[in-house]
Amino acid sequence: MQNMELFQAGTSAYDLPNIFTEQFFQWYAQMGGTGSTLALVVLFIRSKVIYLKSLGKLSFIPGLFNINEPMIFGAPIVMNPILAVPFILAPMVNTVVVYLFTISGLIPRMMVKPPFTIPAPLGR
Repeated sequence: MQNMELFQAGTSAYDLPNIFTEQFFQWYAQMGGTGSTLALVVLFIRSKVIYLKSLGKLSFIPGLFNINEPMIFGAPIVMNPILAVPFILAPMVNTVVVYLFTISGLIPRMMVKPPFTIPAPLGR
């Protein structure tokens, strides 16, 4: 809320005080849903395995809107230790990289609170 109020008062988005907001995690750390599964969806679409290709196509549109339940339960990431490791590590790496980009001034801080289901490029 503090970022939104200051932005409305005329403060530049690069000069806002708070980096870690709810939107920061929604749009950067968890793009495509919890675990950042949008990249996995794209890899599944390119797969030669028919089931994975079908699952990727089915999950692409929901993934754009940060809904990844088809991937989590269809892959299944829930009971798969091999897929669980990147599911846990990808958001951590995303957070660190985007934090470094933010403090270096390459990207502005978040100043709006749109719903989580807006596709990432538009929610930004």
